[in-house]
Amino acid sequence: VTINTSQRTFVTDFEGWQGRSLYFDRLFSGKWDDKKEDGSYFIETDANIFEHVLRYLRTGVLPVFYDSTAGHNFPLYQALLEESKYFAIDRLEKWLRERKYLEAVKIEYMVK
Repeated sequence: VTINTSQRTFVTDFEGWQGRSLYFDRLFSGKWDDKKEDGSYFIETDANIFEHVLRYLRTGVLPVFYDSTAGHNFPLYQALLEESKYFAIDRLEKWLRERKYLEAVKIEYMVK
């Protein structure tokens, strides 16, 4: 499957992540008339956020955007939450809405 955004093109195999997004299940079912003449699909979305959506759909691994210097990337979590709502990705939306990523990082400080 080829998915075009305004900034980038993504090529993926939908069968591996079928059932993880109601939006994409419907889009690729043929019920919507969104397929372009070349067989690709155009989605109006931010490609930099969509790459994280697609990574989750492909792998099922929930994202943690954490850097030991800067901490959690809260704007990225928020942007991804909005996209997960739009694309009807329930498990990812719940992870982000409930801020479960905060439980995925453990910080310990040692004073000598």
